[in-house]
Amino acid sequence: MTSALTPSIALGYLRALSTDVRAAVALDAAGERVAGDPSIVAAARALVSAMAHETGPVAAATELALRLPAGVALAVRAPALAIVVAAGPQALVPLLLHDLRTARDDLGDAPHASRGRRWTKSDAGADRAIEAAHALLAAAGRND
Repeated sequence: MTSALTPSIALGYLRALSTDVRAAVALDAAGERVAGDPSIVAAARALVSAMAHETGPVAAATELALRLPAGVALAVRAPALAIVVAAGPQALVPLLLHDLRTARDDLGDAPHASRGRRWTKSDAGADRAIEAAHALLAAAGRND
């Protein structure tokens, strides 16, 4: 049986769960937007690309959480789907990551990513990810 949950419904659910979510987008394996805010797509692609192509700890990450002065950039990825969220500076990161994981898993892209590695700003070698996170939060700020 197929799930009635769609990426659009999942992102709406994430927004309903947290008032800190400023913008959210779901991308397919090719980096194309399947749901969410068009204004953050380029920055979201860059963030997911940094997770997939960066060397060091970021490359192994299937989850990313970066707290910056402007807010929090979060992403979860799996082979067929990535969900990227820009949130306010007071966001509860563990709770949001849990909600992102649940949305990804309920969309049917779970087994791989649930055992993945979380990357945070305290890890080294992530200039590209940090730069993409700044761009994501700037783009999301234009949505407010």
